[in-house]
Amino acid sequence: MHKHVSAMIALALIASASTAAAQTFSYTSKSNAPMMAVGGVAPDGVPFGAQSLTGTTETMMGGKSTSASFKCISMTQPANDKIFDAHMMCDVTAPDGTFTSAWGCNVMGTDAQACVGRLLGQTGVYANRYGSVTSQNKVGSAVGSGQWFE
Repeated sequence: MHKHVSAMIALALIASASTAAAQTFSYTSKSNAPMMAVGGVAPDGVPFGAQSLTGTTETMMGGKSTSASFKCISMTQPANDKIFDAHMMCDVTAPDGTFTSAWGCNVMGTDAQACVGRLLGQTGVYANRYGSVTSQNKVGSAVGSGQWFE
C-alpha cells in the first residue's frame, strides 16, 4: 500500500463556524498510525489497499483556534480507472458540532499527497452547511485551507 495513503490526514479541519456568510479557515492535522490496513501488491507491482486512521486537527478561523478529532477511511483506486489515486471519507467531532468530509487525493512525490474535498455539516453549528477544502499531506501530518458556506 502506498505510504501516501497513511499520510492522508483527513484533513479533517474544523472550523468553529458562526453565522450566515462564507467563512474561510486554515488548519493543521496530525494522524496516528493506521488502526487497520488491508491490501497488497498487484501483479504489475503497484501497491493497493485501504486503511482506517484517527487523529486531531487544529483550525484557525477569524483569529480563533479550535481543536477537533477525526476518524477516516481511505482506499486507493485502480490504475486503469481513476481520477484520484485515493479516496477518503472522514468524520470530524468538534466542540461545536460534527461534520463529514469526502476527499480525492493524488500522489505528489515520494511521501506527499495533494487532496481536495467537500465538507458536509451534520450537527451543531455545522448542521445543514457545506464547504470545500484542500490539503497537502506528508506522512502523519497535513496542512490546508477551506471555506464553509451557508
